[in-house]
Amino acid sequence: MKQLNLKLKGFRFHLFIYLIFVIAMSFIGLRLEKHYEAQSEQDLNIQLSSYNQVFQNKLRQLENLLYAFDAYFQSSSNISSKSFYKVAQSQLQGIEIEVGLEQYVLFKSEQIEEIQTRQIKQGQFDFRLYLPAKLEDDLMGVIKAAPVSDYGHNIGQVIALNENELTKLSLEHGVVALNWPQKNDQWSLVLIQKVAGKVHSALGLRLALSSLLENLYHNLYAETGEHIRLINQEEVIFTTDWKGRFNLDEIKASVSTSSQFFSHELTLELYNPESLSPPVLPIRLCVIISLVVVSWMCGALILFQIFALKGRNREINRIVVQRTASLVDSNRELKKESLLKTQALKQQIKSENQYTKLFVNSHEGLFILDCNENIKTFNPAFSSLLLDNDIDKKNVSFSRFIYSPDQTLQWQQDVKNKLNHQEFEWLAKKQNGKSIWVRQSGNWVKNDGIWSYEGRLVDITQAKLFNEQLKYRAQYDSLTNLLNRQTFLELLDKLRFSSQSRFILLYIDLDRFKLINDTLGHVAGDKVLIEFAARMQNLLGPFSDIARLGGDEFAVLIRQNHLSENLIGLLINILEEIRKPFNYNEHSLSVSGSIGVRKFTSPCIEYDAKKLIHDADIAMYEAKQQGKNDYYIFSSKLSQQINRRLQIETLLHDLIPDLELSINLQPLYCKLGIRLIGFEALLRWDSDELGRISPEEFIPIAEECGKMSLLGKWVFERALRFMEQLGDKSQDLFININVSPLQLQQNSFMHWLTNRVNQSPLSRRQIRIELTESAMMAKEAALIEQLKEIHKLGIGIYIDDFGTGYSSLSRIKNLPIDGIKIDRSFIENIETDNGVSQLVKAICAIAESFHLSVTVEGVETQAQLTVLKSLYCHQFQGYFFSKPLTEKQMIKRIDEESKNIVKIA
Repeated sequence: MKQLNLKLKGFRFHLFIYLIFVIAMSFIGLRLEKHYEAQSEQDLNIQLSSYNQVFQNKLRQLENLLYAFDAYFQSSSNISSKSFYKVAQSQLQGIEIEVGLEQYVLFKSEQIEEIQTRQIKQGQFDFRLYLPAKLEDDLMGVIKAAPVSDYGHNIGQVIALNENELTKLSLEHGVVALNWPQKNDQWSLVLIQKVAGKVHSALGLRLALSSLLENLYHNLYAETGEHIRLINQEEVIFTTDWKGRFNLDEIKASVSTSSQFFSHELTLELYNPESLSPPVLPIRLCVIISLVVVSWMCGALILFQIFALKGRNREINRIVVQRTASLVDSNRELKKESLLKTQALKQQIKSENQYTKLFVNSHEGLFILDCNENIKTFNPAFSSLLLDNDIDKKNVSFSRFIYSPDQTLQWQQDVKNKLNHQEFEWLAKKQNGKSIWVRQSGNWVKNDGIWSYEGRLVDITQAKLFNEQLKYRAQYDSLTNLLNRQTFLELLDKLRFSSQSRFILLYIDLDRFKLINDTLGHVAGDKVLIEFAARMQNLLGPFSDIARLGGDEFAVLIRQNHLSENLIGLLINILEEIRKPFNYNEHSLSVSGSIGVRKFTSPCIEYDAKKLIHDADIAMYEAKQQGKNDYYIFSSKLSQQINRRLQIETLLHDLIPDLELSINLQPLYCKLGIRLIGFEALLRWDSDELGRISPEEFIPIAEECGKMSLLGKWVFERALRFMEQLGDKSQDLFININVSPLQLQQNSFMHWLTNRVNQSPLSRRQIRIELTESAMMAKEAALIEQLKEIHKLGIGIYIDDFGTGYSSLSRIKNLPIDGIKIDRSFIENIETDNGVSQLVKAICAIAESFHLSVTVEGVETQAQLTVLKSLYCHQFQGYFFSKPLTEKQMIKRIDEESKNIVKIA
């Protein structure tokens, strides 16, 4: 009975402790809920602030843009409407939303007629003020607006200014936001301008506020599941719930904040997913309740475990009694174990005997040293490695076999300090004087106070040689045994940081090497490369580093102070060595070389190795451009040319054709040289950065960087538009348009050309294209089908610069062309040089035999014209008649010569 009372008393105590635990965990759960609720509200406020910041950043961008316009117009007086539009168009085209630039005038109601009269006098003939329904004393009206799409919709609009708005404008609060009552969503960001200290006019940006907000927050719900609303004086300006799916008017906002819209204070509200679709029980509360319940259960489990441990204590006491009884049995077992240990000792002796056999028969050199590193014991393999099987070499110092003095010193230091070491490799001197590479491992051990070293040696000579071969292959070209590209770059990078020295870097490329590979195979090509490498080693090896960079490209680095002759002489010798025939089987192979030269002085910090090689490569390319079998020395001028080329290519990528490009028109006169019958469209580029850029300079770059199609279409469109604008004046005129072969090879251009010509009111015979002879001959096979299609359209095809491209008569016969243009180089001195005259006569005879029209360009004197009139020539152009004219100048010329226009045959 007493034990039962004790158990009940203990149970009540533990139950009381458990109830305290339950209350404590419930309180902690409640505090967690309050904490996370406050944290959630703080996070929502931060999120709303970030959304508001996006809106404010966009407003600051528009404000800065308005100040920029104001600064520009303040610095330039009497801005015309055209300049106003041009400036607005260039600055507003990068804005993601529709924004218009407007200029306003502030006036009194009695000044309405005065304002209208003044604007009409300034050139706005149809200007009229559109007054609001309710007329106030102070008004503000739009007198200029851009871009053009808004012209006619905003100019003349007037807004009445109340006292509050007028005060904000007059006190120079900076930018003031005004809402147009006719278009409630239209706002103007207005910045006043002062004349003689008084507010006379203002500059502003007009925008749709809902469009701005839609641009900023249109993906908000899709990305976050949240909605926002912007409210101005209890009126909803914008909401992301534009479908009204959630009826936000009936839902309390999760958080809200004020948002400044210049002179207006707006309210920005945020609705998170929980407020839009509130759950029956929030997930956070479910988690906290679950944690509290789990803690209750854990406490109950602990309570049950305590009761279980008390029961186990009684069980442990019972086990102790049993274990005591088992000790007697253990004593009997110890005797048996003693017998087993005796048997194990015998087994150990047997194992030691086996170890001795392993020591003797091991293929690795095993040895033992005393504390002074003298050899005490070694096996036959060790004797074979170092002692040449001389078994009497005991008590010999181990360090005498180490070849390197540094490694000897390090080993003796380890012996002195009895330091264990990691596995290391060293070159050993054998007893017979030969050398081998060995790998050593071992440890110092101390037995009965006496130190000894137990070590192992392995012969790694073959592995070392193999690694050296791998290292060599990683650094040298496997075909020519010259340095490879990576090793050469590392060497160049190392030397460019050396002390004051001068270096010469050569970049050599074998001309016509591909022909050998393609005709005789790669085996023959490899033989040429090997022989070339040998020649370069003989010629340059003593004072230079030579590398094969890849293929048939080689690099040579020369220290200038090691050069025994002048550089030009050395380059000539190299070219002569390359030109010497290479013998392969029964073939004598000849190649030439192109050499690029790059000089530099170390230390060279501003250029790395790759840049130096690149410069030499550029110089080599210039040598090839000069006809190959030559050298070219890199200079700052060449670098400037490359930089200018890159600059032009960059400008081409950013080019806005309508702002920078134009066409000039070169008049074409009849065979008598008195009547205007047509003109040639010439492309002109006036860059803001580089000024006027010659077509001869930028056209090849445009063809390489893929911009030729854009330029070609623009020129074609501009030329046709000019002809169409002439109307009836163009009936008896034609226009020649230059076309690049790259354009004709694009299917999209042919499709565009067909559609454009079909849409034009011009006659097909008024449109002619010109292709240069050299480009046409180079790409004849790729262009023949396109030229036939153009010819079927009725568009004339003319070969420009005829006589400079070495075209054959048979090829001309097969081309669908209508005429040729004789290059200006054949016209110079035609009146005095009989040879030139005979050559032009021959060209005209060829054209006549093929029934082709002949146009002569470059006519500059009356004497030249007199000679050409007697030949088979149909049209003339040149400075004798007129220089290239702008579109306006050409229209004036047409009007002057309208009586002399002749119809095209």
